[in-house]
Amino acid sequence: MASISQKTRYYPHELNTKFYATKLYRNGYSIAFVCRRYKISKSSLMHWNRKFDGTKESLVDKSHKSLSSHPNAHTEKEIKWIKDLIKRNPHISMSELYGKLRTEKGYSRTAPSLFRVLRKMGFYINKEQSAYSIVDFVKIATLYFGYQSKIIQTDNEQEFTYLKNTSKIHPLDILLNNLDIKHQLIRPRTPRHNGEDLKIQMKRYLNRSNNIPLQVFGWLSPIQKRYKINEAKENLQLQN
Repeated sequence: MASISQKTRYYPHELNTKFYATKLYRNGYSIAFVCRRYKISKSSLMHWNRKFDGTKESLVDKSHKSLSSHPNAHTEKEIKWIKDLIKRNPHISMSELYGKLRTEKGYSRTAPSLFRVLRKMGFYINKEQSAYSIVDFVKIATLYFGYQSKIIQTDNEQEFTYLKNTSKIHPLDILLNNLDIKHQLIRPRTPRHNGEDLKIQMKRYLNRSNNIPLQVFGWLSPIQKRYKINEAKENLQLQN
C-alpha cells in the first residue's frame, strides 16, 4: 500500500496579508472570519498580533540565521587551506584535494565534511561526464559512505567502458580491478536495466497506486484521504 505523504510545502504570506488581517482582527472581527477571509491559520494570526505595533515594519520576518558559527564548523585557517589548494590546482579532484589536505596540512576532518563545505562554498559542482570524472565519483562515494561496493552496474556509454576491441583498459575498470569491485554492464539496448528507467517506472507506479481506492480508507484513494485529513484539520483550526 502506498503511504500518504505528510510533507507540506510552506509558502510565506505577503506583508500586506499580515498587515490587513491583523488590523481587521484588532478592529473587532472574529478569528474565524479573518482566517477565512485571508486563508490563514489561527496560529499565524495570533503570532502577527503579538508583533504588531501599528506599522507594517513590525510584521517583517526577521532573519533566523544564527549569528554565531557552529562549534564544529571549519575554521578560517582550514578554509584558507582549501581555497589556496584549489587556487593553485583549479582542476583538482575531490579525492586528490582530500589527500593533499591530510598529508600536507594535517587536515583531520572526514571526507563528507569536506564535501559539504566545498558544496557550501560553491567550489565542487562537477557536471562533466568523462571516464576520469566517473573514476573520481567512485572514489568520492567510497569515502563519503564509508564502505566499498561489491558490484557497480553501468550502461555501455564510453565514459564507463570501451566497447570496441582494444588492448586498452578503461580507467574505470583499472580502478575497480584495484579495489576488487566487479563491473557489471547492462545488456545493450535494454534501458529497463538503467537506473533512470527505474525512476520513471517508480513515478508511474506511485501515481497509479496513490489513486487506487482502498477499503481501509473507506474506498477512498490515498490522495483523496490526504485531502480529507487536511480539510478536517483546516476546519478544526477555524472553529478554534
